[in-house]
Amino acid sequence: MIKIVITILTLLVVLHSSSGILHAVELSEAQRIACLYSDQAQIIAAERQADDAGARRTTAFARPQLNGYASWFKIDSNDDNPLFEVPKRELTAGIKASQLLFAGGRLWRSNQLRDNLHQLAQLQQRSSIRELEQSVALAFIDVQRQQQIHAIARDRLQQRQQELGDASALFEVGSVPHLDVREAELAVKQAQNDLQTVDSELFVAITTFNQQLGRAANEKQLTPSGNLEPQPMIDTLLITLAQQINANSQLDLLSSRTTTDIRHRQQQMAAGEHWPTLAVAASGETQGEQRDELDETWTIGLQLDWTLLSGGEIRANNAQAHAETQRAYASQQQTYKQLLASLANLEQQHNDLIEQIKRQQQAIQLADANYADARALYTEGTITLTHLGQFNLAYAESRFSLTQMLYAHNRLYHELRGLVEERNL
Repeated sequence: MIKIVITILTLLVVLHSSSGILHAVELSEAQRIACLYSDQAQIIAAERQADDAGARRTTAFARPQLNGYASWFKIDSNDDNPLFEVPKRELTAGIKASQLLFAGGRLWRSNQLRDNLHQLAQLQQRSSIRELEQSVALAFIDVQRQQQIHAIARDRLQQRQQELGDASALFEVGSVPHLDVREAELAVKQAQNDLQTVDSELFVAITTFNQQLGRAANEKQLTPSGNLEPQPMIDTLLITLAQQINANSQLDLLSSRTTTDIRHRQQQMAAGEHWPTLAVAASGETQGEQRDELDETWTIGLQLDWTLLSGGEIRANNAQAHAETQRAYASQQQTYKQLLASLANLEQQHNDLIEQIKRQQQAIQLADANYADARALYTEGTITLTHLGQFNLAYAESRFSLTQMLYAHNRLYHELRGLVEERNL
């Protein structure tokens, strides 16, 4: 009877885990879905549009300006001067046009600043997409980790159930006391609780992964395909990243350098405020009391404006722009050094993890063989059930440690993948 109950419980666990299998998706497909349909992707697209609009605004002052105006006023006055009759109303309409000809070098520098801002907007969009893809990848491997932990917990429950069967069989023939049966039953209940806890953690990981893809919790959930495996491409990526850093073509370096160029252009624009502006201007205006009796006036000529004294505002703007340029340059150097440090750290971590994973795989084989031998010894009455449980735990912990190492190796891979510029691969 006990063996039948154990078999039914095992089948229920397998059916429970099988019912949780959802539509599997590859990482590349998951990242594609996120870049097309997630809320974050919409935010990135809107930010790009806003940045491009801001870039175009920098040259607005250098383009032709055209303004129109019109007014209608009813006039009521108690002035009784017989020599001057106050009009009853006043109609005015006019138009003004101007074009800057000289602004202390700010005209052509504004075009350069606009181009730099467009370039930075493109780089920031690529960086945001890279971060989105990396977030999806991290959520992807987190689900894979939880899936493997779930498998370990499920296997351990099955092993505990088998141990309960062994203890019950030995008790029936009088080889062990009833204490072993109760102890095995306690171990089964603990394993069931552990499996339920892991099942909840897996549910949370899958929900988080789908949220990264832009899917609501009430939609059909997607789950990663495949298992955590060592990443063979890390050595190649490390070489590529080193080449990109040396060539200043890595994405973070490109963004930092472009920001420095922008700050330099803005400093030049601020220095141009010391100089006068020269513009060609034209205007036309019509004014009068009746629409059929309006006087028209037209003007055209050159207009020179020069701020001779601004209370120190121009000098302060120039000093602020200079400080921003220095800060951008220092930030560029900081980014370069941080990338070199990241490269060294990633390379060291990769080499260490490869060695640890190899040793841990060997440890699992040893722990598996030890548990099989220990179970045989228990059925022979050589060791106690408590001693057998220690071998069971050692085998599960060895598998769990390998899962954590593989997870760390995959996190390292995706961190490195995010640093390597796509277009150079």
